[in-house]
Amino acid sequence: MKKPVSKTLAVCLALVVLVALLPLASRAEQKVLKIGCVTNFSTKEGVEIKKWHDLIAKTINAQGGWKVGKDTYRLEILTYDNKGDQPATRAALERLIYQDKVNYILDNFLANETLTAELCGQQKIICMGEGFNPGGANPDVQYYWRADGIYFARAFHYTVYRDYYNKGSRVGLVVTPDQEGVQVLTDSYGDAMKLAGYKVLPAIVFPQDTVDFGPIATKIKALGATTIDLGGSGGATAVSIVASLYEAGWKGFISPSSVNRNQLDNIVKKVGNWFDGTELLFFDPRGTQKDPEMLKWLDLYVKEYKEFNESGCFWIRGFFMLKDAIDNTKSTDVAVLKKYLDSMPHAVMALNGYVQMFARPDMNNFRTMDVAPGHAIGIVKNGKMEPFKMVTVKDQYLVSIRAYHQVDTYKKYWEKYGKPKFPVEQGGYFDFADLDK
Repeated sequence: MKKPVSKTLAVCLALVVLVALLPLASRAEQKVLKIGCVTNFSTKEGVEIKKWHDLIAKTINAQGGWKVGKDTYRLEILTYDNKGDQPATRAALERLIYQDKVNYILDNFLANETLTAELCGQQKIICMGEGFNPGGANPDVQYYWRADGIYFARAFHYTVYRDYYNKGSRVGLVVTPDQEGVQVLTDSYGDAMKLAGYKVLPAIVFPQDTVDFGPIATKIKALGATTIDLGGSGGATAVSIVASLYEAGWKGFISPSSVNRNQLDNIVKKVGNWFDGTELLFFDPRGTQKDPEMLKWLDLYVKEYKEFNESGCFWIRGFFMLKDAIDNTKSTDVAVLKKYLDSMPHAVMALNGYVQMFARPDMNNFRTMDVAPGHAIGIVKNGKMEPFKMVTVKDQYLVSIRAYHQVDTYKKYWEKYGKPKFPVEQGGYFDFADLDK
């Protein structure tokens, strides 16, 4: 004969069954960490940024979420298309801020730096952005940090220009479309050319809707330029300019900055091995990256998407810098993270290598808010791009200061705040002693 179940036990069993039937969210609603991004989906970089964001969120959530202090968060990264224009950029930013209620925005590739910094500052949204407009480094801008930028990136261009100089080039010229921050871009590239020993010609700035580059190629040849930097002339524009220079019979060296493998293939189809010897940004971390965590991310990308595309690797540094801040402070509080980022103590490893933020005393901005990105330089051999050499964070920082004639300004800053400490990287050729040579 079975013993009757006690009333207390029966009630407990009923409660267990009831709880089991309740939705998971009702039992213990997991906290959500929302991050936003605005980029241009009409570019390969924009598409790849979204793919990386989706992969990062999926991977972290599959591992149980993001552990921050005593809390664990489900990660959401909302990446929106700005359609390549300012009204759509504003709409996407306002949607993230007012509708999605994000506290962090990052990896904003081609998303109008000035507008982004302004809106994020108004609502105290942390933004790890991309850009080079002087306004982005204004000391009044308090909630914007550059995870991608060109101010502390002169060592890349200086290294390329120096290599070309050693091969006999002496006259430099920047050729770039008219865009936000174009004067800063042309001035900074010109400064690096001068540091390498070049005579620098006035820049050629052309309308963004230019299609026929034959007249520009003819002008370049007539001016006698022997090294040209294509500045912001990436993608199909770079292909067209290179082809036009080839057709015009120009002989010299090209620094195209950014050309991906598909674009290189298109160039080679038009000009053959004429482009061999060109040095350029090397976006593919495979073969240059040694960090175990970054190698895992690269493997995960291939497993998820069945192939590898390097176009987004440069442009998701903001995520790794924000992750470093959250993990080291064990906090998601905006005020806590801002304090940490404003005096960032070290470099952070990202997919393409170390990145480190520094203050801008030349702008009276003493927050560590502008990036020096370490990365690989590639070289074209037999129509193919190969890794050639590395540009270190230290070189990027110090060469830029020397190129801009800002040595005295930064020396005064170091006297008060101390000299920065750099990551240990292979290669490099510039030290503090070289600033006075």
